[in-house]
Amino acid sequence: MKSIKLFVGGLLSLGVIGIAIALMVGGTSAIVAGINQLGLQFLGDQSLLCMSRRQRLNALAVTADGKTLVTGSKAIRIWDVATGQKQYDSTVLPNTISQAAGLNLLTVEALAITPDQRLLVSAVAIAGAVDYRHEIQIWDLGRREVLRTLKGHGDRVALLAITPDSRTLVSQDDSGVINIWDLATGQVKQTLSDQKRLRSGLVLSPDRTSFVTIDKAGMVTQREIATGKVLASVKA
Repeated sequence: MKSIKLFVGGLLSLGVIGIAIALMVGGTSAIVAGINQLGLQFLGDQSLLCMSRRQRLNALAVTADGKTLVTGSKAIRIWDVATGQKQYDSTVLPNTISQAAGLNLLTVEALAITPDQRLLVSAVAIAGAVDYRHEIQIWDLGRREVLRTLKGHGDRVALLAITPDSRTLVSQDDSGVINIWDLATGQVKQTLSDQKRLRSGLVLSPDRTSFVTIDKAGMVTQREIATGKVLASVKA
């Protein structure tokens, strides 16, 4: 932990405006990404990765076995943690999401990987003629292919979470809308549109089976992720 604190302090002293951290299995090492031009740093005994493009890193995700890292910026890139080698880069393929849509600008907003390591979930913003279109992409992580696209958010998707059985996805956008999805079908199980009055973002339980929200009236509500069912509610 000391090395992490020192490294974070160094980033702040250099004027880095934000940091994304992904903890490895067992907490033995961490991956830290600086927002500006510092690239990607493996702490501990891992190697330093120099990003080929100076882009803001918006999201990180690590597989449950700690072997694969996914980063999100203007593209999705997949890395081998042991060797530091890049295994996939969506910008070098002819059929990227943005090209398929006839657009030039894509921004990755959030990432998540299912516990069974089969699926990668990416929330993206695609530039249109006037504004952005916000979508969630479900990838086959092994084949590096988009299986389906989920549409149900009108604002930047700030959070993605997946249940331990890898069957259900919960997403929250900046307006506070929460969608609960069936990952197998891509269908929305429930939309909590009344959450627009949220005071802050949702907080996941340690076992990732439920989440807690607090609205502007001070009402704290715990819901089951798989169903959206209210488990408890109390006035703060």
